[in-house]
Amino acid sequence: MLLFDSDGDFRDPDELGSYAANVGHYAGGRIRISASWLRLDTDARISARGRDGGSGGTVSLNVDGGEVSGAGVIDVSVRHSSSYGGGGGRVAVLGYSVIDPDIVKNVRMEGDSGDRAGAGTFFHKASCVEAKPGQCNGHLVIRSPDFRASYDTPISYSGTMDTVELSRVQVKWSASSTLTISAHKIQDSNVQFTSTAMTIFKMDLKVLDIFILGGQLVVEGNVEVPSSKSLQVQSSLHVKGNLDVAGSLISDSSGVVRVDGDATFTSTTTFNRKLEVKGSLFLDNVKLTVNKEFKVDQLVRLRQSSANLQLNMDMSSFGDGCRVGELDVEAGAILTFAGVHLTVDRNATVAANSKITHDRTSNKQHTIDLKVGGGLWVKGSGQINVDEKSSYRHEGRGMSRASHGGKGSDGYATCECVRFAG
Repeated sequence: MLLFDSDGDFRDPDELGSYAANVGHYAGGRIRISASWLRLDTDARISARGRDGGSGGTVSLNVDGGEVSGAGVIDVSVRHSSSYGGGGGRVAVLGYSVIDPDIVKNVRMEGDSGDRAGAGTFFHKASCVEAKPGQCNGHLVIRSPDFRASYDTPISYSGTMDTVELSRVQVKWSASSTLTISAHKIQDSNVQFTSTAMTIFKMDLKVLDIFILGGQLVVEGNVEVPSSKSLQVQSSLHVKGNLDVAGSLISDSSGVVRVDGDATFTSTTTFNRKLEVKGSLFLDNVKLTVNKEFKVDQLVRLRQSSANLQLNMDMSSFGDGCRVGELDVEAGAILTFAGVHLTVDRNATVAANSKITHDRTSNKQHTIDLKVGGGLWVKGSGQINVDEKSSYRHEGRGMSRASHGGKGSDGYATCECVRFAG
């Protein structure tokens, strides 16, 4: 086994625990039990614990179609008395007809609180003589209830898992093909999940503390990041439902976020690579920054006075790099350009007290380059302005009420088929 991590096949564990070679501390052993049924009473225990740098061992229970009942404890954890670390062990309970929720709740698998100690695993699967929806692929639990695990729990598996429960752990999942998770329980503490394969969550995902995502993740439901919670995207996130961000969504330099439904942001967010929304995007009283690619097929609506959408991109030819279906800047909101072409396929509206402007602090060319396929309407005291060396170009048809400053030394001002409404 690995010195500090959980090892072996989590679905059929058969490994002894391991210990630090030069420390002399103790690892858990191996327990294998076959029975027709199992009852584990309150205060009863089956254990293969480690101590002082030794990892937990393994417990493998095969129940031949009977019930697993009671409220006792199965324990492959490591007693927390060493700075050397020691990974939690593995538990598997297989072949039952029914398992008591208290048994599931009372399995202990955490590693040592010292350095480089991953949590262990608990896998359970019913006999499935008769097919039971959501039961025949098995359930995986990885948790560290008292503290956050300091190291990865390595998992190697491709296929479908009925449920995955994660709490205060770091999971590194390797798979040769797609991993599908039918349901999940992301518990109320921070979780890091990294997968080398395409991972599909066939349910809604609600972030309950800190969720760090590595690898490609597809969520077939909705994704919610509540206030004071955090979701970090290191590779790619594809949300087939809606995305609602009231907490923190962090997109790394290679992070790509795609949303098939609508996206709503009520907290300040930065996308360093790409944001693509096939529905509409709504921005309330916060700043949203996109640094490379930005696409919204339907409506972009900045709908409250402190809403600020900042687009920071390279000035290149018009195309799909920065494109929206419709644009509505209202209620005193601001759309800020920093070296970007923006294409609006249909209509664009700038409401009274709202504006499209440039980033005065940017070292990019101070240019608003806006191509509108339909009409542009700048209402009342709305503005499109660049106050230093600058230019404003509008292409399209419709009506506009706009004013702009004098042409700078390298600027230009062109308007095609624009009627100024009095």
